[in-house]
Amino acid sequence: RFVLPPLVETEHIVTTRKNRAGMLFALPAQNLQEEREERRLTLDERCEKVAELVRGDDFALVWCHLNDEGDLLEKLIPGAKQVSGSMSDDEKEDTLNDFAHGKLRVLVTKPKIGAWGLNLQHCAHVTFFPSHSYEQYYQGLRRCYRFGQTRPVRVDIVTTEGERGVAANLQRKAAQADRMFSSLVENMNQAARIDRAPKSIVSASRPSWLEGSVRS
Repeated sequence: RFVLPPLVETEHIVTTRKNRAGMLFALPAQNLQEEREERRLTLDERCEKVAELVRGDDFALVWCHLNDEGDLLEKLIPGAKQVSGSMSDDEKEDTLNDFAHGKLRVLVTKPKIGAWGLNLQHCAHVTFFPSHSYEQYYQGLRRCYRFGQTRPVRVDIVTTEGERGVAANLQRKAAQADRMFSSLVENMNQAARIDRAPKSIVSASRPSWLEGSVRS
């Protein structure tokens, strides 16, 4: 019961209709300012791709980072509802409960709102726009990919040529985390093997000077 089903991660590079200012071709952003500009310019294309990917009858968890992304995704995806920061706590709770109990097909929200503390194993399809935060990616994915999940989980990462650097950084952090967890498990197993090792019993002989003192 503790063996998780397969995890299938796919990266989708969206063709953009407009390049950043001064660019004849789509090139990877070199700094945070260019990354933000890239996200604003490619908002429509990225959201349209996500809407295409989650089309159908199955449940889907759609993560975004910008308010404009969430608003457009909610508009483009049939059966979707967004949980945004502007909603009251009761509205957020009701919407999250509706999705958790299968009353809502697609949930759109930000990792900083819903990536912790939710059990959403009924959903096996997750989409992301990449960011530099591996923690947000990991926690967002683990809402669905956790003990109790019975189906293979599909993860679609939608990005652009200009955000290749962001996606590469996220992949690097994911690889480092995998190596760290593997090393941690190996060290724990090694400690368990040492603890379970049979204890050897060595018989001790009484020294001759002690023998003499006992007899006397």
